[in-house]
Amino acid sequence: SAVQSFVRAEKLADQHLTREQKLELISAVENKSTRQVKTELIQQSHQPALLADKLQISATMSLPATLTKFETTMTDTDLELLQEFRNLYAHDLPDLSNQSVLMFLLKKAVQHKKQKLGLIEKDAQHKKEQPALIKKSERLSNAPLPSAADVKVVPKLGINPKGVQIEKQRKPLTAKIKRMVWKRANASCEHIDAKSKNRCSSKFALETDHIIAVALGGTNDLENLQLLCRAHNSRRSIKTFGPRL
Repeated sequence: SAVQSFVRAEKLADQHLTREQKLELISAVENKSTRQVKTELIQQSHQPALLADKLQISATMSLPATLTKFETTMTDTDLELLQEFRNLYAHDLPDLSNQSVLMFLLKKAVQHKKQKLGLIEKDAQHKKEQPALIKKSERLSNAPLPSAADVKVVPKLGINPKGVQIEKQRKPLTAKIKRMVWKRANASCEHIDAKSKNRCSSKFALETDHIIAVALGGTNDLENLQLLCRAHNSRRSIKTFGPRL
């Protein structure tokens, strides 16, 4: 179990182990105590803090000099609040460990306070976090090709000053429309199972989804939008466009 946690943590750090490396790792920890196994794995890990959190090491266990054990006690209400935070910020966290949640909150709190005190410029920090802008022509040329032949695309056409028929620009997906989608869905996944007719209602990693994909002519109108959890949104994407290679 500890080795499995180690392999998953390494994968998050883009350190993929081969089958042979995994077998060697299992052989290396064989016949060792749980304490010895956890200590050795943490020392070899590229994500020691994350692994220590996953393995739930005891306060008395020795850690590398660069790590410090941090523990807290939470009520049921606190745990519900923590889970709600994970649901809402799942897209912003590298993983769902307590360590990642704590670091995310600390960085945001420190940044907010520094901005309030005038120690850093808000605009400069905002520009630093923004990804490089992509030209509109590049976005169009790299758009995924539709693979669902049964979906009929009907473009909205208009007339430019020269009398040439052109496609109208798609209405932007505004924050107001997103809020309406979340309110209508009661902040939970709207996927309905085809067999049981039961609604998913998951609140984890929710995403605004186009019922008819944009690449297939779908609009940003409220009627074409739904709220899905990450799992069901990924399934719809695979069903429509096929698996990503």
